[in-house]
Amino acid sequence: MNIVLPVALERKFLAIADCSVRRKLIADVLLRGDAQTLCLFIEHLFSNITRQECRGLYFDTLVSLMGAELSSVFPGETLLSLFEDKKVKPFVCFLWEGEEADEKAVTWERDYDMDEVPLGVRKAKARLHNKDLLMRLCDDPHPDVISILLANPMACEEHALRVASIRPQSKGIFMVVLRSRFGVRDRVLSAVAQNPWCPKRIALALLPLLARVVLQEISTSTVLDKRIVEASKKLLGTSY
Repeated sequence: MNIVLPVALERKFLAIADCSVRRKLIADVLLRGDAQTLCLFIEHLFSNITRQECRGLYFDTLVSLMGAELSSVFPGETLLSLFEDKKVKPFVCFLWEGEEADEKAVTWERDYDMDEVPLGVRKAKARLHNKDLLMRLCDDPHPDVISILLANPMACEEHALRVASIRPQSKGIFMVVLRSRFGVRDRVLSAVAQNPWCPKRIALALLPLLARVVLQEISTSTVLDKRIVEASKKLLGTSY
């Protein structure tokens, strides 16, 4: 299979203005292509992360491929062996670590005043144009409710921040937040990455997108997983 150069892919993807269409194209092209094409493209984005275009494409690629059952397309050992730039590997472990690599499910309870309300009713409420109600629904543990809420034209960044910051939080919620129109915003990215309940593979992938001041906070954290803390220190030690 022919290898496609990263610069050619960058131009191809950037030509698509619509975010959802671009992400679908990224998934289609990278999942149907060669494993080396995928690795070279991600290395290219990582090494040029300070460029706004590459930063955006890195985020789009993360959102497009996370949870895409990559192991059924490219064996993890193959991807690991193809990354020539070893410093990239800690941040793209989502390529070979699936949901089974997440922490074991932990039983937890959180006060939520709509616990007894049927799911269908909560979904309907998430479509209403009532900001106070939407803020209450931010506590909902079901990804479908949060997805509808964040797509509501009355929703704002504060709603996404609240959802991303809640502890404890359902692990499926974090990708819903990132895939929403607020996911690319700096404060939202920071809130997701700094939530101890966020799966490590997601938090690690987000680190290259964070401001240095946020990375400094993470590097001294006592509540985040040590892989995340150490990875933030590595980024701070580079000139990215």
